[in-house]
Amino acid sequence: MRKILLAGMILLLSLTACDREKLEKARAIMKQESMEEVQVAVLFDNSLSYKPFIDDTLIQVRDVFRYLAATYPEANTTLIMIDKNAKIIWSGLSRDLQKPYDELKNILKNKTSKYTNLIDAVNKAVYFLNKEKANRQILIIFSDMKHSMPDYHPRDYEVVPPPEDYPWEGLKGIETYAFFVPYKEWHEWVKVMDQKGVKIKGFLPEELKTAKAVQIVFEEE
Repeated sequence: MRKILLAGMILLLSLTACDREKLEKARAIMKQESMEEVQVAVLFDNSLSYKPFIDDTLIQVRDVFRYLAATYPEANTTLIMIDKNAKIIWSGLSRDLQKPYDELKNILKNKTSKYTNLIDAVNKAVYFLNKEKANRQILIIFSDMKHSMPDYHPRDYEVVPPPEDYPWEGLKGIETYAFFVPYKEWHEWVKVMDQKGVKIKGFLPEELKTAKAVQIVFEEE
């Protein structure tokens, strides 16, 4: 009887070990697949109106980049500066994101811009995200969303409404987040979003004192 029980235990252990090995392989495959399904575009506002939030934003961007490098090292990522003409600072694999982060800090040391060309920045991000069309396309906008250009003069300079030619259609199907948007601005954007059928998840500066962008985007799905 003991021999039968012993043989049964050995068989059970061998099957468990085999299953464990298969399980680990399956997990590795699933992880690899998830890496290939994510594309991320990060927009960073360099305007005068956004200057009060730049230091806090750098911390948020650092955390997002570290998470991407560790969790999705093969994901295609781009960093775009929102300026008079949007500038692509970097595009490549997430595992190399320390490089563009260092470059971003150097750029911010020099000067800020008078203008915020959200249209150009978002168009560049949409083009990047649609090149390969990953299952999860993520657009993260660090901006007060005050689109300001020489040819765009809203009546109320305290609150800048969304421009009429904002690329709403391009955002459909793209998971979009906006961080550090003042309440009055966000109220205007929500009204237009409802009309256009586009959803952008917005977070006020007060919320970002305790919340982290990396958790909101990647850990609260």
